[in-house]
Amino acid sequence: MSQARVAHTHEPETIIHFVEYPYGYYLPIPQGNDQSVDDSSILQTTWIGSSAMISVAGTGTHRRCKKTELAEHSLHRVMETCPNWRKALAYLRILLRIAICRGHSDNPHILVTADYADRRRELLNSWWPKSLICANAMQENLETVLAKDTQVPMSENAVVVLALLWITQFLYDNRRLVTYSMDDSRMFGLGNFFGLAQRQCILTFLEMFTHPHAHLLPLSMSPINSLSLSQMTYFTQQVNKFYKFLHHQMAKELIYHIIFRTTATCHIRLTIADVEPMTFRTATNPPVDTLALVGSCCYQVLLARLVLIWGKIDPMPNYPTASQVHTKLRGTSTVAQKTVRMFALF
Repeated sequence: MSQARVAHTHEPETIIHFVEYPYGYYLPIPQGNDQSVDDSSILQTTWIGSSAMISVAGTGTHRRCKKTELAEHSLHRVMETCPNWRKALAYLRILLRIAICRGHSDNPHILVTADYADRRRELLNSWWPKSLICANAMQENLETVLAKDTQVPMSENAVVVLALLWITQFLYDNRRLVTYSMDDSRMFGLGNFFGLAQRQCILTFLEMFTHPHAHLLPLSMSPINSLSLSQMTYFTQQVNKFYKFLHHQMAKELIYHIIFRTTATCHIRLTIADVEPMTFRTATNPPVDTLALVGSCCYQVLLARLVLIWGKIDPMPNYPTASQVHTKLRGTSTVAQKTVRMFALF
């Protein structure tokens, strides 16, 4: 891993950490345009910009300001109009992702369902105080926000609840990257096959995330000269396929996308690896829940493609849900984390 210094005209000098070129990062982003916080398209920057290490430590003191800025009932409008809200909400967005990646929330695939709306609100409220601390903001300095219909001042909690969509967007963003990349020959290469051949490829890839192939022990085996050819063949077939997936380019692509990509929220750029460097930048491996999230998101996209191309004549095999796969992969990831050095693979 090498380092270089890059400085933008409007930013202080920044340290850039380069990792292996992420093949699937081909979506063009118009220069000069940051995605709005309520845009469904939330893939940000190019691969070089996404690895920028942004300083997050606030050095200034708290300044008491008058609450003169008013904003209507819209998360984007609040952040555009109110600078104190803007920075705190930007940190809230990145802290919610960190909570999911570290397992400080419910199963993410269950958390986004309608039945877990209250749990999502609890997650928002639990991380909001830390967001204020990271943004070097105080509650009494937050600007007044007026409801759109009644023009009555909204409570602090009512404004924070507007950020609920960010939890769903995070999972959508991960699935979208897999969807755009899996046809590439350097990823899953599904674009090279059609019909029954593609269906068989997807069935093979799904084995990387499902029982029993994703839960075999030992995870891997180093060649031993004393073993016979038949013994070597047997043990090679028993290699844990989720362990093999963690060495796959698609896994490295998605881990890079989640951890090292810069997320721009209303012109405020933050990176998970920089907000929590001890957990994500200097650690040997990503957290167990991050590895499980990477696997379950890939599984969910592959299964959706399989359902799409499956014919009506043959009965389709029964597959577990993404939430069930995520739970099972956490166990395998606990063992794999002690064996593979994920960050050394970039």
